[in-house]
Amino acid sequence: KRAQSPPTYIQNKLSPYYHGGEETARSLPKLLQKRGIRLVGYSVINPWPGLLNPLQDPTVLAVAERHQASGVTPAQILHRWALQIGAAIIPKASSN
Repeated sequence: KRAQSPPTYIQNKLSPYYHGGEETARSLPKLLQKRGIRLVGYSVINPWPGLLNPLQDPTVLAVAERHQASGVTPAQILHRWALQIGAAIIPKASSN
């Protein structure tokens, strides 16, 4: 059977280290947008097992340092990246 209504959003862990490669990173948000489906990402700042922690990524740290005068943090850089690829984001709450 087919669904009567198409999905309105897809919620998934979102990481700058896509397992599908760079092509997937560029094409997935565009494909979803074309079909009227919103990408919702969570855990943008959390690492995948066995991969570099995005908060310690040299590129992320370099971008944050360039914006240090504005007080921009590596976490804000990663969340901005997610917004720029067209995703809605669910930031992680912390009690620290």
